[in-house]
Amino acid sequence: MNTPSESTQNAESSFVFEAEGVEKDYDDGQVHALRGVDFQIREGEFVAIVGPSGSGKTTLLQMLGALDWPTAGTLKYRGKSLLDLDDAAAYRAHEIG
Repeated sequence: MNTPSESTQNAESSFVFEAEGVEKDYDDGQVHALRGVDFQIREGEFVAIVGPSGSGKTTLLQMLGALDWPTAGTLKYRGKSLLDLDDAAAYRAHEIG
């Protein structure tokens, strides 16, 4: 039987992507592309990113693909911070395709 802490750890490890407080600013903070984005995507889950033009969809996808970095907050892939990647190109080629 799993204890609550084991169940919590197993649930957390099943997240493919996690975002907490993600923000992205451009032009020295004059343009706020993303503000306070929080989400968790589990293994096998299907997700759609929708919104009007200029709402930050492409910015978010660029950050998930390690092509751009957040101004604030954390982004994780399988529990590891995307900011700690040694080789972003290898991550794109071998992890997210």
